[in-house]
Amino acid sequence: MKLFFVIAILITVTACSDKKKGWPESEKKIFVNSCVSKAMAGSGMPEVKAKSYCDCYRQKIETKYPDIKELEKVKADEVSATAAECLEMLK
Repeated sequence: MKLFFVIAILITVTACSDKKKGWPESEKKIFVNSCVSKAMAGSGMPEVKAKSYCDCYRQKIETKYPDIKELEKVKADEVSATAAECLEMLK
């Protein structure tokens, strides 16, 4: 389930992005807000914890993919591994 909502977020951000390099602040905000909503709805995660998780996830993905257009290249196993790293951080 978590994999599904993370992939949905990646697709949403990619579809909404303009064609510039880097992650504009507006895209970061869209990514995190979408992630928080899905984390809270999908797993019942409290908002504060969801925000920490999503900030972690965005930072890791942005580091690996500084050009937002490259989000389309993210593989499912990478999504799972990154999500697991951020969830572990919350413990």
